[in-house]
Parts: sequence; C-alpha cells; structure tokens
Amino acid sequence: MRRAVVVLCLLLLALMPTVQSTGGVINSVAITGDNEVGEGPIDINVTLIGVGGASSSSVSWNASLYDLEGNLIDYDAGNELVNDGIEVYVEAQLGIAPLGSSNLTITLSGDVGTPSSSQWIVYEKTITKLRPLNISLGTPLFNGVDENGTYTNNLTINDGDFAIFEIPVINNGDVDWNGTLNITMDGQH
Repeated sequence: MRRAVVVLCLLLLALMPTVQSTGGVINSVAITGDNEVGEGPIDINVTLIGVGGASSSSVSWNASLYDLEGNLIDYDAGNELVNDGIEVYVEAQLGIAPLGSSNLTITLSGDVGTPSSSQWIVYEKTITKLRPLNISLGTPLFNGVDENGTYTNNLTINDGDFAIFEIPVINNGDVDWNGTLNITMDGQH
C-alpha cells in the first residue's frame, strides 16, 4: 500500500508544471491610426518583456495587416533580445490601411515565454479607417396635404394645393453630420 501511495505521489508531481517557460512575451501594444478618418498608415508600438528567468532570449516578431478577405496589405518584422523583467520597445509602421476594417496580427516566435493573463504571444485587433463625410441628396418626394398638414393621398399637385416637400439627406461616410440644410424655391402663381 505504501508503494502505491509513493508511486501515485510521483505521478502527480510529474504532471505538475515546475518552471514557467523562459523567453519573451508581448507586454503591451499601442496603435496610432485606428479609428481615424481616411486611408493611412498604422503606427504600432509593442513592448516586449522577458519572463521565466529569460536571459538574452532571441524573440522574433512579425506585425501583419490583412484585409477582410485575408490578403496581406503590409507587414514588418524583426528580432530582439529580451531579459527577465526588462522591457524592450519595438516600433513598426504598416502601410496604407484601406477604408473600412482590416485585421492586425502581431506574433512572436523563437524564445517565447509563457504569458500572463494580460500578456500575449499572438495579439490580434481589428483596425478601422473611417470613410470621410459624404453628404448627398436623395430623390425629392412631394405629398399632397390639406391646410392642416394631413396627408390627402392626392397623386397630383395643382395650383392652390398644399404639399409637403421631402428631400432625403444621405451620409455615405462614417463621420456623423450635424448641420442644417436651407432650400429656396422660386415660382410663379
């Protein structure tokens, strides 16, 4: 019985992790260019840090920007040496991100460590480039009304009739518009 307990204890110890993986992880990411109006570059500042007793660990990084179909737009890559508890800063600029959404992926390879819950080996984020304000006018609508403004369902408007004149204002951009529209109508009786 004693042997069975000893063997069981040895098996349980073998299953327990004893050492955190040594190497580098992504500690933080700052992105400039996300949620800005118009196409443009994306600037990325990545902070790498060594964990698990890392000493001169060689960490390769790759930052890639993809369109929604998975086609590569641009990428940057490099290699850094990291030590335990020491932050290393990496800067990258990715080319012209298109209007709409695209996907940013930052991956580490080489001597990577085990990240905590607030660190990463693979970092992913959706990048949005806003379409500029784009105001247009839709097809005008004329509706017959009586003198109180109640719709009459008249299909024609004759001299002396009352009418409501509606013009839809359409914004095909991502930027909200808050303004006024003035219409001047000239006519003869």
